[in-house]
Amino acid sequence: MIRLGVCATMDDSSTLAEIGYDYLELNMAQVGTLSEEDFQALLKRAKSAPIPVYAMNLLLPGARFPLCDQAALDQEALLAYLRTAFSRAGKLGVKAVSFGSGAARAMPEGMAKEEGHRLLCGFLRLAAPIASQNGVCIAIEPLPPRESNILNGRAEALALLEAAAAPGVSVLADLFHMMHSADPIEGIQAGPLAHTHIAERERRLFPRAGDSSMAQYEAFFAALKARGYEGGVSLEGRAGDFAADAKAAFALLDQLRR
Repeated sequence: MIRLGVCATMDDSSTLAEIGYDYLELNMAQVGTLSEEDFQALLKRAKSAPIPVYAMNLLLPGARFPLCDQAALDQEALLAYLRTAFSRAGKLGVKAVSFGSGAARAMPEGMAKEEGHRLLCGFLRLAAPIASQNGVCIAIEPLPPRESNILNGRAEALALLEAAAAPGVSVLADLFHMMHSADPIEGIQAGPLAHTHIAERERRLFPRAGDSSMAQYEAFFAALKARGYEGGVSLEGRAGDFAADAKAAFALLDQLRR
């Protein structure tokens, strides 16, 4: 069965477990930049939490590592960060990390997309072995043009995946981003798919029955079930009353996944 989770913090794990969620998704950029003392405290909490940390989002911290600007990129610092972050992800039991990181992968003005793809291929070939050694899959996340000037749809992400030919790399489907781009939902029925995100279209709220994106939720889960997907669907959005909104979202998504 499809797993349901939420992009949240360790503080939310008990609430989410009581509602019925299967896992928690943490922020890799935050975890990867913690002091060792703070990480050990987080790891201790994770090991005693009622639900596991299954996934992470935001592979890279902001624009600290400009992947498409080699003159400004500190390769040694990037490598050190990747080793620390993926080691910590592995210790937490994480299976998939989304490579959205729009600020980090942004192409400088005037750069040809072909050059951007070449540089991102190089990044994936650097990062993938480190991720794989720690049991983690990197999931390339397409972003709409308003959030990134490269990797704007599933087709482009799949093309990068093929060009990089890096074992341990796959693709992510984010329904919120798909609704703001030309990506057809049915396209996720075939091809690599490691992880997914979901949110309401207009305000990126947690989904709930009867909201503006009901038809898209139904199509999304139908496509996932058609391909036999049993990975995660994480809520990545905004909530007013976190517990109440997470409960309403679970009631809807639990029905759709069955």
